[in-house]
Amino acid sequence: MRGRCGALIAAAALAAVASPAAAAAPGPRAAVLFVPGPVLTQPGLSLGITSPTLGGYKRPQFAIDISQGARISTRAYTRRLAPLALEVAGGRGQVAGWGSLVRRAQDAPGDIVPGLLATTVARAGGSVAYAGVAGAEDSEAFAAADEAGRIGRVSIGPAAGFGARAVGLWRSSSLLVARLPSGSALPELLRARRPQDLVVAVQAPPPKPLALLYTGAVGPGITGSGVIRSGTTRRDGYIAAPDISATVLHTLGIKVPKKMQGDRIESRGGHGAAYVKDLKARLDAILPHRDQAVKIIPLCWVAGALLLVLARRRDGLRAAGRIAFLAAIWLPALTLLTAAIKPSGVTEGLILALGSLGLGALADALLPWPAAPLLPAAVSFGAFTVDLALGSHLTGLSIAGPNPKGGSRFFGIGNELEIILALTVLLGAGAALTLLPERAAPRAFAGASLVAAVVIGAGRLGADVGGVITLGAGGAAAVVMSLPRGPTPRAVALAVIVPLLAVGALVLLDLAIGGGAHLTRTLSSSSGPGDLGKVLIRRWRLSTAGLSHGSTPFTIGICIVLLVLGVIRRHELLAPLAGQRERPLRAAFVGSFFAVVAGALANDSGPMIVMIGTVSLLLTLGYVRSGTPTGARPDAGLTSHGCA
Repeated sequence: MRGRCGALIAAAALAAVASPAAAAAPGPRAAVLFVPGPVLTQPGLSLGITSPTLGGYKRPQFAIDISQGARISTRAYTRRLAPLALEVAGGRGQVAGWGSLVRRAQDAPGDIVPGLLATTVARAGGSVAYAGVAGAEDSEAFAAADEAGRIGRVSIGPAAGFGARAVGLWRSSSLLVARLPSGSALPELLRARRPQDLVVAVQAPPPKPLALLYTGAVGPGITGSGVIRSGTTRRDGYIAAPDISATVLHTLGIKVPKKMQGDRIESRGGHGAAYVKDLKARLDAILPHRDQAVKIIPLCWVAGALLLVLARRRDGLRAAGRIAFLAAIWLPALTLLTAAIKPSGVTEGLILALGSLGLGALADALLPWPAAPLLPAAVSFGAFTVDLALGSHLTGLSIAGPNPKGGSRFFGIGNELEIILALTVLLGAGAALTLLPERAAPRAFAGASLVAAVVIGAGRLGADVGGVITLGAGGAAAVVMSLPRGPTPRAVALAVIVPLLAVGALVLLDLAIGGGAHLTRTLSSSSGPGDLGKVLIRRWRLSTAGLSHGSTPFTIGICIVLLVLGVIRRHELLAPLAGQRERPLRAAFVGSFFAVVAGALANDSGPMIVMIGTVSLLLTLGYVRSGTPTGARPDAGLTSHGCA
């Protein structure tokens, strides 16, 4: 507790450390140290940053997630995090309010157990202790609590002499969790470390807002130089909170329970403090830059459209409709470019806006309508495929990527990019097929969707299971619509089954190549259908939770109305694609609609997918209505084939 008499506490703490029961702990030891301020200046540590929580940020949740070695989005909990407090008596600790925390976890759609780390250590014959400072923040102590909220040994005392007090406690404990009064106490604990011991020093989390935490580590498999990484993030210099728990148990020689999600922390050479600072700066900038780009890009596109209309009048409006759609397909590839050069927010928005417009105009000039989407689609999807194959370094740093700071995904493809790339593949394939014989369309759609699904869904590449369902549904619908005889009952039935078969094939592929995709991990760690049901409930709860944010309900309502109107008036809207040559693009558009619907239902970001998908379909309609049949240039057949 806070506010104790310093002398009394110090005496009790020293008595506990000096007691006969506090003999030196045999075997390796581990220490998780929370340090005020950055730890990058401390020599002898492999450096990096830690993702503290998943979803909405609360400081105690970080320590709780370490205690359970697992985490789910804070939006998935049905109960709020109740106030918790550390109570100390007789050198032992108890977290007041722990029972409410356990009930909160039990009601959540996930298999999480607060206190699992300390309980696992105790069951293996080890001991856990916490060292803190009187009157200072003590929520970090929750990481040392067992499943009943108890902490075996607690030492709370003054800041003076903290290092010696913590070292004495650590020598007789398997795991020490400590809140340091300052970074000056860290060297003393590092000097007390033996070669077989682990030290993880994490920047103490701030009260708010969400912040990536500078981290240093040294121990078995962690050299004390270079940067840290883990299988969870697959990114040099970056780990997640559950990785700390898993690494502690690995160091102590204790089997990691299935209910823990983390992976062992390792170190990699070739980088240092400068790399970690640069990585943190870029990850911190992704959301602000994304917000700026969302404002800058439409303004630039509208300005460009007005200039075209003023210069070319009616033909200018048609050109604007074509170029806007083509520019949208170019955008994903350009986000990889800006991720590589890391410009300021305004500069990044301008590069994306003006660059996409210029490339859209170039594609419109090089290829006839409606084949022009082939060029940007091939480049965009190809660029992401190459980057994913190389480890998704630029994808994770791009504003179109998964936003690793949010903690939900650190590599591969996020839900926003999933729907963008799925529609890019479908519409690009449809555009390409307008240049080929019609009989090739069904097989080409199936082949393109299969290849793209492997890229998007395989654990070693995109690692997005929902993307396989999204693309499977869209690809199946495109195949059915491109059949020479049109949809048949058998074809429709197969189209419904295809997404499910695709997910099954993905699991087999992932198991074969050891990709470690999210679904495969869930299957390998689940105890049966009940666990999988929890996953589905959690994803649905996360998706519906997004409907309560700000103006989202109003926006989603408009999107749904537009989608329904599109279905009702589909024949009129897609009339320019009625010709035999244009039919593949019509099939791609229908497939894109089904991809949006399936993606919204299959992912935990349903509202976002609906909004992105609706805008994409509107831009596609703009392109469709801005061209002419038979691939002629718009200005050549305006009077006879134009679409008002």
